[in-house]
Amino acid sequence: MRRIFERSVLLSGVVLILNSVSADANTISPNFVSFTAGTSITYNADLASGQMHAGDGFTIYDIWEYGGIDSIVSAYGWTVTAQAVGTPLATPGTLTTDYVSATNVTFQYDGVLGSIETAGQLDLGLFTLLTGSTVEGVDEWLSNDHLYTEGGSTGDGAEAPIQQAFITVPGNVPDGGSTAVLLGSVLCAFGMLRRRFGNG
Repeated sequence: MRRIFERSVLLSGVVLILNSVSADANTISPNFVSFTAGTSITYNADLASGQMHAGDGFTIYDIWEYGGIDSIVSAYGWTVTAQAVGTPLATPGTLTTDYVSATNVTFQYDGVLGSIETAGQLDLGLFTLLTGSTVEGVDEWLSNDHLYTEGGSTGDGAEAPIQQAFITVPGNVPDGGSTAVLLGSVLCAFGMLRRRFGNG
């Protein structure tokens, strides 16, 4: 039980550190809200000091056991694209992973309210994805939007640089046999080290 608790604390610490690598201003930033194992994961998104045009949005990479979106909870005015690899947004920089077995989910603003601009921070609502995964993992997100233009008119901002950071996602449950072999190897190594240093 203690080892499970320690592993959970470690994972939480990793997620906290990775999420602390925040994106710059002039960006759409998704944030983890909640995860219900085997059911759904919910995010919200903010627009910080920028403009949002039709087609701007964000991609969350590698959603395992993706089951679609919760149309009741997901924010109004967005279209959703799901694909195994890549994103319909601008080409990102180097990604840590992009698993073909998981799903990249992209939300793009459909422009129904016209171009949106804020000099501060604007809450864009909740985005809920359905998933059969029972574990949390960590992967990347990417976003694009347009720059805020002080004194200008809404909709005339230049395209902002692509932003990337890390976020909690529904994870992959490893094969039970492989996990048992790996765990056995780790325990064996710990046992050898314990005997070696315990008798020293």
